[in-house]
Amino acid sequence: MTLYQAACHCGAVKYQVEGEFEYLIECNCSICSRRAHILWFVPLASLQFESGEDQLTNYKFGKRRLNHRSCQICSTAMFTHGDDKGTEKSGLNIRTFADIDITALDITQYDGKAL
Repeated sequence: MTLYQAACHCGAVKYQVEGEFEYLIECNCSICSRRAHILWFVPLASLQFESGEDQLTNYKFGKRRLNHRSCQICSTAMFTHGDDKGTEKSGLNIRTFADIDITALDITQYDGKAL
């Protein structure tokens, strides 16, 4: 398993998560396309905050089922989370991970506009 470190632009919010990329998506819904998210889904409990959990702001839209979490200081979009069949899942924005070569990853295009 690989340990990934994530941080917002200003460094106030930092967390780590352990795992392996199995399925990454680039969604074309209204929020993901504007924020340029590339998402990796893991159980929310997998996130281990080092700092700044109290600096996260929450945004909901549409069906208001998902929580879009961003740093309230620098506005970096960190992750999204919501209930997936009884388990809290999180879509981590891997653009916030340290030392990731996004061009080397297998990323699936997802049609979120169609939902």
